[in-house]
Amino acid sequence: MGFHKEVARKMAQIGVDMIWLGDDMGAQDSLMIDPELWREFFKGRMADIIRTVKEIKPDIKVAYHTDGCNYDIIPDLIEIGLDVLNPIQTECMNPEILQEKYGDQLSTSWEATISVLPVETSGMQDCRMWKDSPG
Repeated sequence: MGFHKEVARKMAQIGVDMIWLGDDMGAQDSLMIDPELWREFFKGRMADIIRTVKEIKPDIKVAYHTDGCNYDIIPDLIEIGLDVLNPIQTECMNPEILQEKYGDQLSTSWEATISVLPVETSGMQDCRMWKDSPG
């Protein structure tokens, strides 16, 4: 995390308007890890980066990219000074609920997403077998 903090610090020093942080913590209906594990291993480090850049440039905005359902950590993200949460996948989190609960504390960035399960047709299987066959 030292490298990321140093890069963010230097970017704040040169005057960027926004820093983007990112992890994919959310699955389709919950976090991929227990919220307490996120708090133990990620929250403090993220808070340190946010605190560092805002001490250098108080008006800097910090955005965080994490796909999926992140309801459980949104209050934590607000607490540590996050400004923008990206993306809000509408199949995972309800934008109306987010606006009602956190709209005055956190900006959100929505994305239109299409979830497609991979399906292999017999034609695709034939192409793969041809590609993988010797000679």
